[in-house]
Amino acid sequence: MILQRTIKSGFIFLLLCLVIGEPLRAKPKDKQVLYLNSYSLEMEWAAKITEGIQEVFKHHPEYQLHLEFLDSKEAHDSTYFDHFFDLLALKYQHDPPELLICSDNSALDFVLAHANTELFAGIPVAFCGIDHVDNYTLPSNFYGIDQNPLIENELKLIIDLFPKVEVIYVVVDQSKTGKMYRERYQLMGEALQDIYTIEYIDHIDLDSLPGNLQKLHKNGVINYLTVNVDAYGNLVKPSNFIPLLLKHTKLPVVGNPIGENRQGMLGGLMFSGKQHGEQCARIGIQLLQGNIDAYTPHVVSPEVKLGFNYPVLRQHGISVKNLPEGSSLFRTNEGLFQKYRHELLLLTLTFVFLIGVILVLIVNILRRREAETKLDMHIREIEQKNGQIRTINDELNASNAELEKLNLTLSHTNIKLIDAKEKAEKASKLKSSFLFNISHEIRTPLNSIIGFSEMLLNENLSEKNKERYSGIVSENASRLLQTVEDVLEYSRIETGDETVQPERFAYIDLVQKVMHKCAHELDDRGNSLSCSFQKNQKLMAVDLDRAKCARILEILIKTANRLNKNQQFILTCTPVSDFRFQTTLKMGHIEIDPEHLEMVFEPYSEKFRDSYNLQDGSGFSLTIARGYVDMMNGSVFASMDEDEQFSISVMLPYQYNGSA
Repeated sequence: MILQRTIKSGFIFLLLCLVIGEPLRAKPKDKQVLYLNSYSLEMEWAAKITEGIQEVFKHHPEYQLHLEFLDSKEAHDSTYFDHFFDLLALKYQHDPPELLICSDNSALDFVLAHANTELFAGIPVAFCGIDHVDNYTLPSNFYGIDQNPLIENELKLIIDLFPKVEVIYVVVDQSKTGKMYRERYQLMGEALQDIYTIEYIDHIDLDSLPGNLQKLHKNGVINYLTVNVDAYGNLVKPSNFIPLLLKHTKLPVVGNPIGENRQGMLGGLMFSGKQHGEQCARIGIQLLQGNIDAYTPHVVSPEVKLGFNYPVLRQHGISVKNLPEGSSLFRTNEGLFQKYRHELLLLTLTFVFLIGVILVLIVNILRRREAETKLDMHIREIEQKNGQIRTINDELNASNAELEKLNLTLSHTNIKLIDAKEKAEKASKLKSSFLFNISHEIRTPLNSIIGFSEMLLNENLSEKNKERYSGIVSENASRLLQTVEDVLEYSRIETGDETVQPERFAYIDLVQKVMHKCAHELDDRGNSLSCSFQKNQKLMAVDLDRAKCARILEILIKTANRLNKNQQFILTCTPVSDFRFQTTLKMGHIEIDPEHLEMVFEPYSEKFRDSYNLQDGSGFSLTIARGYVDMMNGSVFASMDEDEQFSISVMLPYQYNGSA
C-alpha cells in the first residue's frame, strides 16, 4: 500500500509539473531598442532621420523599436527634461532597452546626463546628427556619426566655380545648429576677408525676405546652410523656404540639392537626413549583434558626395569640365525620343486600345441595328395578325366561349408585345445616349493627345513648352485610360463578372487610408475632409470586400471634390443596428432638385452632369459605387437636409453572407 501511494503521488507530482511548467516556458522576448530624437516630426531633418532608422529596423523584426521625441525646439527648461527621464524610467521599467539611438545634440546631452542611471547604465549607444562631436568626452560604448556638413568644401566650391564672385551670402538661421555653422564659417571667412565680402542672411523673416533678396549684389553667390526656424522661433520647413528663396533671386544657390529634392539649386553636398539615419541604424545593428571590436572607430564621417543640377549649371555658364572629380549630374539633356519614350509608348498603347474599343463598338452597333430591323418586322407581322384576329373576333364575337377565351389570350399577348416594343425603344435610346457620351469622353482627350503630340515633334519648341505639352498629353492619356477603365468596370458589374471577395479588416483604418490617398486632390481645390466615428468594436473587424469598400469611399470623396471648392466635408460612420452600419459624406450646399436626387446614380445623368459640368470621365463613378454596394447586400441613397446640405449615405452589413 505504501509503495502504491508513493508511486501514485510521484505520478501526480510529475503530471502537475508538466501541466504547470508548460506555460512557464518563456518565449524569447524581442530585444528593445529606444530611439531618442532631439526634436519632433514637424522638423523635416528629424523626420528624415527617423524615416531612415525605421527603414533599416523594418528588416529586423527581432528588434522592437520605440520612438521618443524630446521636442527641444519648444522645451528648454531643465525641469522638463528631468520629468521626461522619469517618464521614460516608468515606461520602460519592465522592458528596459538593450540599445539607445539618439539623434542631434540635445538627445546626446540628455543621454550623457543620465548615463549612470539604472535605465541607461551600460547600454550601448549609437548616435547621429551631432555637431562638434570633438567637444564631447564619450564613454567607450558610444559609437556614431559626426554631423559634419563639410561646409569648407562648399566654400571652396564657390570660389572655384565663380572666380569673379564679389559677395558670398550665407543663409543660416539662429538655431543651435545654425549658430554652430556660422561660427565655422566665420573662422573660414577671416582668412578671406581681404578677397571676398561675406554677408549673413540670418534674420529669417518670410515677409521681408523677397524684398531683401532683390537687393543682393549681382556678382554674388548664395550658400544655403540650414533654415529650420524663423527670426521669431517659429518652425520653418525647408521644403517651403527653398522655393521662396529661389523664386525671388537670380543668383546661383549652392547647397544640399538632393536631400530634400531642391532641384532649383545649383548643387553642392548630397547630404540626406534619411541616409544619415540609415547609416546610424546599421551601426546600432552591429552593436546589438556584437560585431564591434577594438578596431572599430567610435566616430565616423557621414556618407556624402557632390551633386549638380545640369540645367542650372548651363543657366550660369558653368562647364561640366570645371566640376570636381566624381561629381554627379542630375536632369541631363536627352534626345526627344529618350526623353518622352514613356509618354510615346503610353500614347501608342492607348491608340491601339482605342482602335480595339472602336471596333467593338462598331460591331455592337451593327448587331443592334440588325436586331432592331428584325424586331420591327416581327412587330409589323404581329400587328397584321392582331388586326386579322380583331376582324375575325368582331365577326364571330357571339359564336362561342372558346373563341372569346382565345381573343382574350391574344389581347394579353398584344399588350406584352407593345410593352416589349416600348422597352426596346427605351433601351435603344439609352444605348444611343450611352454611345454618344462615351464617344465624347474618348474623343475629347484623344484630340488633345494627338494635337499636343504633333506639337511635341516640333524641334524648335522650347523646353518649357515641351514639358508643359508632355504634361497635357500625360494628363489626357490618364483621363482617357480612367474613362475606359470605368467603362470596363461598369460592364463587369452589369454582366455579373464582378464577384465579392470578403476578408476581415478594420473599416476605420481603411477610411483613414483612403482619406490620406485623396488628401492631395482635396488640397488642389481648397477642400478639406474631417472624419468622426461612433465607438463600435465591430467596425474594427468587418467581413466585406476590402477593395470594393475602398473604391466606394474613394468615389464618394472624389465626387464631393469635383462638386465643390473651398469646402469642409464631414464623413461620419455610425451603427444602424447589430447587423448594419452607415457611412455618410456631407458635401456642403449643392443646388439640386430633391426630385432628381436618385438620378445622381444613373450613368451620365443629363440633369446631374450638365448642372455641375461633370463631363470629365466621371459619368460612371456613382453608378459603379451603387453597383458595388448592391453586390455586398447594402444600399446607397442621396439626401438633402433642412439646411440644404447634400449628402450621400452608404449602408452595409458588418458581414457579407452571400448574394441577397
